[in-house]
Amino acid sequence: MASLDLGTLKISVEVNNAEAHQQLDATKEKVESTSSSLGTKLTNAAGVAKTAMVGFAGVATAVGAAAIKIATDTATAADEIDKMS
Repeated sequence: MASLDLGTLKISVEVNNAEAHQQLDATKEKVESTSSSLGTKLTNAAGVAKTAMVGFAGVATAVGAAAIKIATDTATAADEIDKMS
């Protein structure tokens, strides 16, 4: 059986720990910043929704009060007409 020796293959991997840590820290900061920004935007959106609901409740209350006043005024007018006849 024939054999062929091509030699030895060496692979060397060097990691610059300081640079690797610096890049990981930069990535971490970007993730935290994005997370914080998203959280702020969601909080603001919730505040807007809450304000809209409070406003809607105020409008509904005003409409209800106006309807009651109209009904009361109509009943009073009808009562006066009835008394006059």
